[in-house]
Amino acid sequence: MEKAGLWLSMLAAVAMALFILPGVVAMNQGRMLRNIAIWLAVFALLGWIYKAFGPFDTAAESRHGAISPPAQESEGDDRAGRNIEDALEQELRYNNDDSFSPPQE
Repeated sequence: MEKAGLWLSMLAAVAMALFILPGVVAMNQGRMLRNIAIWLAVFALLGWIYKAFGPFDTAAESRHGAISPPAQESEGDDRAGRNIEDALEQELRYNNDDSFSPPQE
């Protein structure tokens, strides 16, 4: 069903482009190449700004503050080793199985 939605979205985008394209071409008669160059420069500038100064705060950080790393287990505590082993085992089960299984607590 998900692929059908993608195909319908693509069909709608093509239909919208075919509907709008004649008006855009008529308005930009003789200036289309200049306008394409201007918009490419605008998007390139926005991309450069994002690369130079981003990534900006994510939604989780802006809503709940900075996300802190998990607390470190003490060296004498063997629960840390078991937790890692359990996580690896769960990861292996998840990667070898094509069906979805929610994480177990």
